[in-house]
Amino acid sequence: MLLSLPNELLSSIVEHIAYSPTLPDSAHTELASISRFKRTSSELHRLSVANWQLRQICVPFLFADIKIRSAEDAVNMKGQLSLFSQFTKTLVIEFDTYDSDRTEDQIMDQFALAQLEHLSYVELQSFQYSPLLLKTLLAYPTIKSILIRTVPDESLHNDDLSKVIVDTLIYPLSFSNIGNCLKNGMRLARLLLYYGPGLLDEEFGSRKFPGLEEIVILMGSSLSTPFSWLSDLASTNSTLNELNIHRNQLPSLSITLLTSFDNECERQGLKTSFVVEHVNLRKASGQSSHDWDVIAFTMSTNPSASLVNILSLVASSFPKLEILSLDLTKNKEHYDAGALSSVLARCSSLRVVYLKNVFKWLRFESAIEARCFPLSQPTRRATTVTLEVSEVLACAEIALLQLTALLAKQFRTLESFSIDDTGHGRNNRSAERWYLVGWLHVLNFDRKVGGTLQRFTDSMQAWQHTWFESE
Repeated sequence: MLLSLPNELLSSIVEHIAYSPTLPDSAHTELASISRFKRTSSELHRLSVANWQLRQICVPFLFADIKIRSAEDAVNMKGQLSLFSQFTKTLVIEFDTYDSDRTEDQIMDQFALAQLEHLSYVELQSFQYSPLLLKTLLAYPTIKSILIRTVPDESLHNDDLSKVIVDTLIYPLSFSNIGNCLKNGMRLARLLLYYGPGLLDEEFGSRKFPGLEEIVILMGSSLSTPFSWLSDLASTNSTLNELNIHRNQLPSLSITLLTSFDNECERQGLKTSFVVEHVNLRKASGQSSHDWDVIAFTMSTNPSASLVNILSLVASSFPKLEILSLDLTKNKEHYDAGALSSVLARCSSLRVVYLKNVFKWLRFESAIEARCFPLSQPTRRATTVTLEVSEVLACAEIALLQLTALLAKQFRTLESFSIDDTGHGRNNRSAERWYLVGWLHVLNFDRKVGGTLQRFTDSMQAWQHTWFESE
């Protein structure tokens, strides 16, 4: 039946499933690249080998974005360029050449860049790259944008840099020698700002940063942080649309942009119940430079926290919230999974939920309790039970899959869950820890949760998994 559809409609369907979601390792994205590279999904690969018609439709998506990780990649791809060069629009160059006899320029020359007739976007993901390589890319006629990680070499500062976008610069440290770059068209995607008393000059709000889309603010330790400069900066830089604020381990936001939320925490007696570690704000659609919506919120609870009350306040205060990160490591209270699901469902725009060390504080209805006892029932905590680490891991996976299934069915905006849980076996003589980490994704049609959580019983294995997954 699918193959009977017109090719245009079939192509639209394939495009919808062509790419895997790009998800950060944690809700703290201040150091993540703004890469536009899209990774093809396993569904697209399966469709591409189903039959000739689907293969013809899938090929443009399979080769729209390509990545070169090594000299060997470049050499291997060169022999196949004629098969897909007409489809490639994005090229990511991700290799270093310190251990190679060949320079980046020699490698790219062997790659036969000229065959990519429709190439429009390039990323240089290495922090050090050849000035000659960048100069070659700048001269390439079809390329419109080049994303780089560091400021171009001084030898290029007087060239036309209108195609160049720098991923991130630190203010004010990175601005001592880039005046000519900015005058010659270089743009800046993101500004990293260490913010505290005396770190900003009076003219900061009126400064022009060409192309600026996001400011990452690493907060100082001052108890009150005014943002009087923001309105002027947003007016001067019309492309600015996101604030990424990171403030580690402080009991209150104390940010003038969120005064009403702060005041409501105080009124409800919740000020010391949780720690806000990270918050993202996006400029409100169609509004002035004064109006910002909270779209991401990261918090950890304290032992005395009332999680249901906190989440209720978050849901009512931030109706545009898309990403929520909960860390219950220090928690001491148990919560009914159904109640948590109901209160989270009030976040009507939520897409991604990060859950850290949630398992042992969950309570379920009898069917789940029977499989996970005595881990989720405070009334059974005094029972003498010994469970091996592998048994606890199985219980944790059952419980977290049940919780995410409840959430996925509760409202239809949810797309993904990040799980990061750890604990001990129920044998007090053993200090062995278990780890359960991974991503779960919600299938759009039936709202079922799919994915594989990785199990570990050794801290080094867990660390290695997290590291390589982020690569």
